[in-house]
Parts: sequence; structure tokens; C-alpha cells
Amino acid sequence: MRAFLWLLAYANAGDNSSDELLWIVGAVGVLVAVTILVVVLMALAHGRRHRRASLISTLAVYWGIILAVSVLYEGSRQMGWSKEYNLQLESGYLDPHNTNGKPEMPWVFWSIFGAVYVGLIGWSVSGKSVSSQTRE
Repeated sequence: MRAFLWLLAYANAGDNSSDELLWIVGAVGVLVAVTILVVVLMALAHGRRHRRASLISTLAVYWGIILAVSVLYEGSRQMGWSKEYNLQLESGYLDPHNTNGKPEMPWVFWSIFGAVYVGLIGWSVSGKSVSSQTRE
């Protein structure tokens, strides 16, 4: 995970095309990962015929959208800070040991989102399933 965040935060001030490509690849990776997590929740709820499967699916989609936006926003902030930091280092106006202003990652927020995901998984595998006779 840390190596992936380093890739998102790495920026080369001289070549913007590689920065943009890195951003696109990272964004696609985040979207694919979040989509897989959401589909797993939906599949669990619908596969077990949970009586609240549609509610769980809706919550899973909202969870995924908020998580993806959060991760992409933080990646964008890290890349912006890294570009500015490298530019100041290359121009000679900054001490290499000075990392003031570096954006903090929202680990508490993401931990809460992880707990919500575990809770949604627990909810989707528990509860009564709808029998085929009551569905009609």
C-alpha cells in the first residue's frame, strides 16, 4: 500500500506527460479496486437472497463513490504538493529536510470506511433470506 501511495505522490517537474499518465493509471487502479469491493458486497447480499439486498447494494455504491473520491482527492493533493516541493528543491529555495505543509493522509477516515465495509459484509451475510415462495 505504501509503495502505491508513493507512486501517486511522485512527480517529476520536468515531464508532465509522465505525471499525467501516472495519475491516470493510479485513478483507474483506484476505481477498479473500489468497484471490485462494491461488487463483492452486492454479490454477497444478492447471492444469499438477503431481504435487504437492494438497501445493502445502494449503501455499497454510495460507500464506493465516497471512498473513490476521497482516495483520488488525497492522491491529487499529494501529487500537487510533491510537484511544488520538487520545484522548490530544484530551484534551490528549499531545504531538503523541510517537509512543512505536506498534506496528511486521512487514515482515521479511511479506517472508519474499512470498519463500515466490514459491517456491510457482516450485514450482507447475516439475516434472513427471502424464500422463493414469498418473493412471488
